[in-house]
Amino acid sequence: MHPLESFPVLPKTQEPFMRLLHVGGRQNYIGPAQNLLKLFGNAMELYVCEADPEVKNAGIEEGYDERYQTKVFTLPYCLYNRHGEHDFHINKDPDSSSLLPSYPYAKKDFNTKVAWGDVTQAIKTITLRTETVNGLIHRGIIKKPHFISLDTQGVEYDILDKASAALKEETIGVVTEVEFHQLYQDQHLFGDISKLLNEWGFRLFRLYNMETWYPTDKCTVGDGMLTVAEALFLRDWRWYFTSRGEEGNPANLWALPRLVGAAVAFNQWSYAYEIIERINAVCPELWEHVVKKNEFWFCDINVINKIKEGV
Repeated sequence: MHPLESFPVLPKTQEPFMRLLHVGGRQNYIGPAQNLLKLFGNAMELYVCEADPEVKNAGIEEGYDERYQTKVFTLPYCLYNRHGEHDFHINKDPDSSSLLPSYPYAKKDFNTKVAWGDVTQAIKTITLRTETVNGLIHRGIIKKPHFISLDTQGVEYDILDKASAALKEETIGVVTEVEFHQLYQDQHLFGDISKLLNEWGFRLFRLYNMETWYPTDKCTVGDGMLTVAEALFLRDWRWYFTSRGEEGNPANLWALPRLVGAAVAFNQWSYAYEIIERINAVCPELWEHVVKKNEFWFCDINVINKIKEGV
């Protein structure tokens, strides 16, 4: 549970404080990434990509989310690891629809409600044009996202693998659905995603919505097998000091308040404290100027000290 029930609203600026890219926009569910919108919604910009053309929000649209006071761009793009065309399988349960067919050996796996094979029966297969995050950025369709959220039924790794234009520097966090056992054919699992993001300087912070499944619905006694979760990765703050050493000014100063903001949004106060303490030791005057000018209340170490004291 987040310790703050109310908090100051960030002032609106021409450029958003944080730009969130969510892929898999069915029913407008964006999972744990909504923590960012709760704290910074009025100062954010949200891109939602929806692959399935039959979903009502799948067309290009610019809108506004009254709940979070956020500008929203809905984009009809099927993101993958290459440009081209690919079969898209629309399943009996549309939330399980994917670029990948269901993994045959997982069809009997039972999640306490239904067998995987029952929900992933393909009703029909359509052909979609696929894009990459890098391609959308290079063509000016989206700006580099500061945070990426993925719920794409088995192709999360493929999307991240072609998102280097964002992961290189601007993106400070990723929330992605992960599987620990194959549910789709040829999908990458949690270990692959973790390794990829580790190489870009990200660290696993937490698993949300963990699901334990059973190999059969005939006996669901015991703990079950960890099968699905949503993983939160945040950038290691040292990434922004690599080229200049920890004693020099950061290579991207603006990434650090965003990283602190994400840490606070996801209740990672200790990590926020560490970042603020380090940047205060390196360039205190510059940091104070940025924090005060933009009213970044979450970058004030006194706020975190009050949380520590339970105030």
